[in-house]
Amino acid sequence: MQWSFFLKNFKKCKNLIKISNFNDNDIIIRGLKFWEISKVEKIFTLLNLSASGFGLSKRLLYFIAGRKIIYVAHDIKSNEIVGFDLFYFNDRDIVENTIHEGFIGILPPFQGQGIATKLRRHAIENFRKSRLHGVSTRISESNAASLASAKRLGFKIEESYFDLSIAEIRYYLVIHFKNVN
Repeated sequence: MQWSFFLKNFKKCKNLIKISNFNDNDIIIRGLKFWEISKVEKIFTLLNLSASGFGLSKRLLYFIAGRKIIYVAHDIKSNEIVGFDLFYFNDRDIVENTIHEGFIGILPPFQGQGIATKLRRHAIENFRKSRLHGVSTRISESNAASLASAKRLGFKIEESYFDLSIAEIRYYLVIHFKNVN
């Protein structure tokens, strides 16, 4: 277990506000309920084929603080989670007082409907209220939809690099909050 990751994130999450609900037609954007971790993990492994799941330290963190760092898109008609936006603090974020978007994913039948953008927008609004200085994310050049969504919301590319592990060009983007209290 990565105790260092867990302890740093647990400490930073204490200062975050709980995710408020946002209703948009048939989708509710809200915070994760602790009993839904397995549902989100299943979507995560379905969409991220290289992943085997969250691991013990992340699972424990999401159990304790998921209502503050995992935004879920809940479809009212099916009464199911159809997507999520997952955040955590990496070392760079701790120094810069930002939070990192670790993964955003929408089930295929719900893609292309703007749900990911709604998740990101709601997260930005909530994290701004938590006195963070911004949100960071990493997006592959090949993921045009996610890149376009992030840029529309105000994310700016700060770095580009070639990721050997996935053999792709990746971008490190940040949206900086102005007038942080």
